Amino acid sequence: MNKKLHLTLVSYLIITFLFLLLGGFLLTRKDSSFEQVVINYNEANNPIDYKVYLKKNNFFETDYLGKGITYISSLIDYIDVDFNYKINFDESLTGSYKYKVKASILANKVNDDGKYWSKDYNLEEKENVFSDSTYVSANQHIKLDYQQYNDLLSSFKKEYGLAIDGVLHVEMIIDLDAYIDDDSVVVCNNNCNHLKKSNVLKMDIPLTQSSVDISINTNESSTSSGKIVYDKKVSESFSYIILRCLGIISLLFALITIINMIKYIVRKRKMISDYHKEINKILSTYDSIIVNSDNINNLSKYNVIKVNSFEELLDAHSEVRMPINYVELRDNYSIFVLINNDVAWVYQVIGDEYEEE
Repeated sequence: MNKKLHLTLVSYLIITFLFLLLGGFLLTRKDSSFEQVVINYNEANNPIDYKVYLKKNNFFETDYLGKGITYISSLIDYIDVDFNYKINFDESLTGSYKYKVKASILANKVNDDGKYWSKDYNLEEKENVFSDSTYVSANQHIKLDYQQYNDLLSSFKKEYGLAIDGVLHVEMIIDLDAYIDDDSVVVCNNNCNHLKKSNVLKMDIPLTQSSVDISINTNESSTSSGKIVYDKKVSESFSYIILRCLGIISLLFALITIINMIKYIVRKRKMISDYHKEINKILSTYDSIIVNSDNINNLSKYNVIKVNSFEELLDAHSEVRMPINYVELRDNYSIFVLINNDVAWVYQVIGDEYEEE
């Protein structure tokens, strides 16, 4: 590769690299103003409601009894349970939540933390998404066939003759993932702008206590409140905007430089190719009258006549009948010389990349 071409390409590469470096630096600078935002949330009270429906009897005039009283287990037909979970936010959030309701028959040891046997039932499972909402609610109605669960545990108790503390444990498990859907929120570690929490609404219904008063216990007091704290971008300084504009301009200059470099390479290769085409054409066509030489004597002692075309050199050759000398002096610069006595006819072939030294 010619020295000039080599230096030009190096210059293009250096300029392109500097523009890319400058543009990347300016565009990745962070120079914004932030403020701390606090979003409070709280979960609603009384999330569980239920009705105890009775078998036909001669004592109660109503079909069901409300919550919060004692019940005669032998009169219970089924229990309608409504789980009502709700959480409120100060500002609109986006996200998703899922919940499932399951029941477990527990054959617990009397006066002991251990248990003999248990069986689980998946009653319901759902998943939902929400957008720009100030609250999330999950409501699920469950019908519990009390006698089915009670009879199953009574059979277990009778078959093995065990003294057990039987319980039907019912719970609704809610998993929530809410976040601030705002481009101005600063992305931080551990999802600081996310609210990820779980809650469990549960109730315990005694089993295998025939003709004995029972109480249904719920965890309605297990509500909570809290807050999400995050940084929000509120403004960008004028100087920051200027720097971003300069960064974009730098990248555009880098792109222009790359395009020009490609055009330069294509153009110069074509020009160099034209030089070699002419040399090869002359050498192959007039091989019988051309002599390749590594060097030539100092032409200053001759009367040098520079001709403008190889055809003119051929005309001179027709007169003097002397061989034509071909010398490649340096890259992209060759001469054809015809010498007779004190006269030297010279035809120069100069490539575009040739530079006098």
